[in-house]
Amino acid sequence: MKIEDKDILKAIRSGEDHKALEALYKYLLPHIYKLVNVGKDKEEEAKDILQEAMLIFYKQVINNKFDESYSNGIRGFIYSVARNLWINQTKKNKKFIDLNYQSIENIKDTNILDELEIKEKNQLIENIFSRLGDKCRELLRLSIFEELSMKEVAEKTGYPNPNAATVAAHRCKKSLLEILKKYKSANTITP
Repeated sequence: MKIEDKDILKAIRSGEDHKALEALYKYLLPHIYKLVNVGKDKEEEAKDILQEAMLIFYKQVINNKFDESYSNGIRGFIYSVARNLWINQTKKNKKFIDLNYQSIENIKDTNILDELEIKEKNQLIENIFSRLGDKCRELLRLSIFEELSMKEVAEKTGYPNPNAATVAAHRCKKSLLEILKKYKSANTITP
């Protein structure tokens, strides 16, 4: 029997949450096993990820930060958090990036899902920018992110004049848009 989201929230807020959380855990565990492609060696890892995701959810509810209008409901929210935790743990284990997340005790003042989404978006931007050449990255960094004038950009990058820097920056923006279109149409944008 599936417990409704409103009943789960009510049980947590009233302190009578043991059965609701246990049912939620039992429901989600097979999905998390699939997520981590569980074998005997990863069973405990999957359980740890689910427990951490449920703890994040629980703390959000207790601190009145859980958005009850989340489109995929409580189960979808917990699964999304678990998925992000798994992705980041995998990256950390493979030493792609060095993550320094706050401990669970510090979560009450932050929205961990927002942090994870921001980190994913930053990784995506870095991934896309890495596909541009060094000169293009430098041009776009100076003109867009540092908001330098084209005269300053030309001086810093060695272009003979602002017009040459402007033309080069325009070509770089066009290349960037082509990369974005390619990834968007292929639906393969990954951080």
